[in-house]
Amino acid sequence: MHAAPEAVYRTWPSLATYMETQMECSNDSTAKGFFKKVTSFVFIATTDLLMDIIPKITQLSMFFQRENIDLAMLRPSVDSIIQQLVWLKTNDGHFLAEFLVVAGEKLSEFKGVKVVDTPVFRQ
Repeated sequence: MHAAPEAVYRTWPSLATYMETQMECSNDSTAKGFFKKVTSFVFIATTDLLMDIIPKITQLSMFFQRENIDLAMLRPSVDSIIQQLVWLKTNDGHFLAEFLVVAGEKLSEFKGVKVVDTPVFRQ
C-alpha cells in the first residue's frame, strides 16, 4: 500500500528532472503540465504527508490481514493508530517536517529542483 508514495518520494528529483527535460527538448505540453504539478509545493508536501500517514494505515491493514487475529489486541492496535493519526493532524510527521525545514530555508528549491508556486506557510 505504501510502495507508490514511497517510490514517488525516493525518485522525485529524477522524476522532476525527467519531466523538465521532456518539456524543454520536445516542447511537450503534457510534460510541461506534469512538471508544473510535480514541482509544486503542494504536490511535494502532500507526498511527504502521505509518507507519514500511509505506513500507519498499512500497519493496521496488515494487522487485520493476519490469519489468526488476537482479538485482545484489536482495540489497542486500532486505538494506537488513531492516536498517531490524530497527533499528525496537529503536528508535522518526520517527512513533512523535513520538507518544511528545507523549504523554509530555500523556498525556491528542494533536493536540487526548482519548486514552483511556493506559498507562504506556517512557521
